[in-house]
Amino acid sequence: MPLSAIARPAACGMAAALVLLAGCHRHHGDAGAITRVIRANVRAVAAAFNAHDPEKAASFDAPFYVGMMHGAANVLGPADDLASMRQLAKDPAARLVVGDAEVEVARAGDMAVSRAPYRFSYTEAASRRVVTEQGNWVEEWRPQPDGSWKVAWSVVSDTPAPSGPN
Repeated sequence: MPLSAIARPAACGMAAALVLLAGCHRHHGDAGAITRVIRANVRAVAAAFNAHDPEKAASFDAPFYVGMMHGAANVLGPADDLASMRQLAKDPAARLVVGDAEVEVARAGDMAVSRAPYRFSYTEAASRRVVTEQGNWVEEWRPQPDGSWKVAWSVVSDTPAPSGPN
């Protein structure tokens, strides 16, 4: 019997096993459970920020975190984010209100993206007035080795204030 005749069934069996394994990996995450965790994390980050607890707020950053905010240099890593949040925590007017997050979980369960509307109030440096911006907050979340979900990157994009009646 030629070697190819022996190898072909073994290769087919191996291929079938790989397909089965890939299928298991693709669906290993419970999207509903992951969605609930991410929504709770988004609320917890806002609560920590509003409590002026930058350490707690930054604890949701993955080790390779990148924050992208309009008009500012990228925030690179949890230490950079913590330093930024410590500055914001000094402002007694700093407050973050986040709407309900929509969460999309990857089929593989190895990442999720949340997006939520936000309102952020702070003291403007030049005028010393409290101003409020609103916009969109988009984050990619990834599971960590300890089972927690942390933010890999976030984008904060402000939108124009709603116009009043004309």
